[in-house]
Amino acid sequence: MRTLNKNLKSCPGTRSLLQHLPVQSPVEQLVIMEPEKESAKTSGNWWSTLNFALLPQSSFGRTGFAMATFVFLFFMMGAFTNMNFSVGDGGVNLTFGEVAPVQTGYTAAQVEMIINQVQQEKRTVNQRICSCCTRATRSTISANPFNFCTIFLTIKESLI
Repeated sequence: MRTLNKNLKSCPGTRSLLQHLPVQSPVEQLVIMEPEKESAKTSGNWWSTLNFALLPQSSFGRTGFAMATFVFLFFMMGAFTNMNFSVGDGGVNLTFGEVAPVQTGYTAAQVEMIINQVQQEKRTVNQRICSCCTRATRSTISANPFNFCTIFLTIKESLI
C-alpha cells in the first residue's frame, strides 16, 4: 500500500501532462487488438457464435424463450409418456399412461365371495342355536315336561 502511494505521489508530472491533452472523439481513436488465431475460430468460437445467433439478447426475450422451451419440453414429455389431461367437477387430472377404469361397485367374484361368507356364518349360527336349544330342551323336559316358560328361559340363557 505504501509503495502504491509513493508511486502515485511521484507521478504528478504525468498526471498534469495527461490532463492538458485534448480529448479525442471515439471515431478518431485507434483500437489495437491481437489478431485472431485459426484454432480459436474453429474450436470455442463456434459455440458463442451459435449462442449469440439463436438466443435472444434482451431479458424479456430470454424469459419468453425459456418459457417456450419449457412448454415445448412439457408437450414432448407428454407425447412420449401418454399424458392425459382432463378438467372435471372434482378438479384437474393429470395422468401418465393408460387410465385405469374406476370401479364403482363389486365385481361378480367379490359378490359371490360375500354371499358364500354370509351363508357360512348363517350355517354356523343356526348350528349353534340348534345345539343350544336341543341341550336346553332335553334337560328341562326331563326335569319338568309341562313347564314351557322354563324351557324358553333356559334356551335364552344358553344363547347369551
